[in-house]
Amino acid sequence: MYAADHSLAAEAHRPAIRWLIALAAVGLGIMVYGLVRIEAWPSVFGLALIFVSQLWQIDRFVAIYEEGLRRTSPDSN
Repeated sequence: MYAADHSLAAEAHRPAIRWLIALAAVGLGIMVYGLVRIEAWPSVFGLALIFVSQLWQIDRFVAIYEEGLRRTSPDSN
C-alpha cells in the first residue's frame, strides 16, 4: 500500500519517526561504549533504548498503516 503511494504516510508521523531513529542511535552509542569498556549497565541500557525505540516505531508504523487504510477504503456509512 505505502510502496504504491507515498502520500499515504502522514506528514505528522515523520518527525516522530526521526526522533525514534535518533533515540535508537543514542542507544547504539551507549551500548557500544558499554561493550568496549566491558561494562554491563551501559550495554543493557543502550540495548533497552534500542529495543524500546524499535517497538515504538513498529507501533507508529501500524498507526500509519491504519490511517492509510481509512483514507483508501470507502466510507461504510
